Order: sequence, then C-alpha cells, then structure tokens
Amino acid sequence: MWIQTFTPAQVLEIHQRFHRHSALDVNMEALKFICEQVNHNSRCFESNLLPADAIQVAAEYASQLQRQRWLECSTQQAETALIVAVTYLRLSGYIVDCHNPRVFHLMKRGKVNRQPFEMALYWSFTRQELPLSIDYAGSFNRPRLPYTQMGLDNYQGTARLRACVDEVFNLCCFNQDASVWNNHYAEVEAEQRHLAKILPAQVKYGVA
Repeated sequence: MWIQTFTPAQVLEIHQRFHRHSALDVNMEALKFICEQVNHNSRCFESNLLPADAIQVAAEYASQLQRQRWLECSTQQAETALIVAVTYLRLSGYIVDCHNPRVFHLMKRGKVNRQPFEMALYWSFTRQELPLSIDYAGSFNRPRLPYTQMGLDNYQGTARLRACVDEVFNLCCFNQDASVWNNHYAEVEAEQRHLAKILPAQVKYGVA
C-alpha cells in the first residue's frame, strides 16, 4: 500500500508559509534528498513489513529535516520540522495537540532517533500528558493508525496546504505567550538539575 508523502515543493511551501518574510533560502537539492528518503522509508520501516502509519512518517520528517543541512539556520530548520510533521498529520486526518512547548522540546531531543518523538506525537494525539524526556529502550508498542490519504493532488491542493499550515501555527506552541515558554524553560532547568544530582549516584552504584 502506498503512503502519500510531501513533495519538495510542498515542504518549501510549508516553510515559506510559516516563516513568511523571514523565511531563509532553501537548498532544494538537499530538500529533494530528504523528501525522497522519507518517501522511501515510509514504505517499510525497519523490519516491519507494513508501510508506515501517519505518525511514523511525521516523526521521520521531523528527524530528517533536523539532521540534514538544507537551511543555514538550525532554528528555522527545527521550527519548520515541527510544522511539517504536524501539518502532515493534520492533512492525514489526525489532529495532534502541539500547543505545549514540550512537543517542540521532545522533537529536538529526538533528532537522531525518531522513536521518542513518535511516542510524543502519539501521546499528544491521544491527549496524554507529555513528559519532559522520553528514554527510548526496546520497541514502542502502540496501535497503528488507519491508513489515510492527504488529498493534495487536485487544483485546490496548495490552498488547502496553506490553510492547514495557518491552522497548525494558530494552535501550536510557537504562538504561545512568553510566560508559557518561561515556565517550560524553568521546568527543563529543574529537570536538568535533578538529573545532575542523581546520575553520579547511579553511576557510582551501577544503576546507570
């Protein structure tokens, strides 16, 4: 079964629609490679003979768009990566709550390994509380999402894509007040101080 994915032009459209006048120029060759990689991986992830579901594809977009060099600004890369992932899910019929800065935080921490962010997306979709960190160990078992199509293959596709990006932005963490982000940063710093205290003890006693 074929999984529909974004074309490089559609990812570029998302990037430019989200960042507007501040959008930096894109290396289209690099972006083309990323889109081809995601499209290839979506047909069969790892040892699973089934095509990827929408959350796996969205997490793969986030991972690839952060790892590869297709922009000169890592901040814009990360921001676009989240918008692309959530827009893909929304167009596939899955509304993911991304107003919490923890979603963006977990995506950046899962740059190399997409599974933690995949978990975060699934928990957001099912309205479960998000932790500040996700330690990935072993397989992550969750129900597969039913197969859907994005429906961008008609003359209204670009308009629908732009409208979806606007909807995602209006409901995402990038549109939150500074106080929300300040509270998030305070939580992250508190967690880091906590880990700094317990990790030496875990190493000392052979727990870590």
